[in-house]
Amino acid sequence: MTVVSKNTASTPLSKKFLLDLRERRLDAGRLAVEARRRFFGNTIATRETDAPPPVGRARRWRDTQSQELQKWPTTDSWQTGDRMILRVEAADASEWATYLIDLAAVFAESCNAQRVTQHSVAPFSIAPFSSSQAATHDMWAIATARLTLPSIIRVEARHDLLGIHLAQVSLQFGADTLAGPPRDSRHLPLAGVTRPNETSAEAICALIRHAGFEADHPDKSSNTPEDSSNPRNPPPLS
Repeated sequence: MTVVSKNTASTPLSKKFLLDLRERRLDAGRLAVEARRRFFGNTIATRETDAPPPVGRARRWRDTQSQELQKWPTTDSWQTGDRMILRVEAADASEWATYLIDLAAVFAESCNAQRVTQHSVAPFSIAPFSSSQAATHDMWAIATARLTLPSIIRVEARHDLLGIHLAQVSLQFGADTLAGPPRDSRHLPLAGVTRPNETSAEAICALIRHAGFEADHPDKSSNTPEDSSNPRNPPPLS
């Protein structure tokens, strides 16, 4: 595995390599964290969202509009501002590995052709989750996404879908953003101790710091929930 640049995933990544990481999850976490560190340093982003409607196979936010999809979106159908929640079950592992490799290739071609910057705010995000009670599969899906995809695509852990504690664990598997609907804020005690299911902005930032990372909580007025029209986004890919 060879590092190409700070803003692109390590290459080459084969389907077999990604699938083998299912049995080497500690390696998956280590490699994904290294990839995230190359992209974003020690900083974890936070993003406040609306509570999503029930997610079947996939749900896409585009131009602030939510749309349920019957299958994962094709890799060439992504548009600037798209935010995806994708259900990735254990039985989908092979398809997931192929999807990530193909998606990375599409973005590499688009970014090279149009010289889209991969710095500043990433205008895309992907949030895998599953219905499995085995947390290890969700961690593998997140790790392989961060390991494979370029920095222009944020890999989110949705605390409303994974649960707050598993979302925190996902930071050790390469997730670079904690996202989900916030609960009302409250004043935290001096020790910064949060309630078991606390999801206020202050609590999310505290969880990130307790995991050993720096929290980046954007001004909500400039990054509204599920907002794809942020003026800091680069131009569309097509």
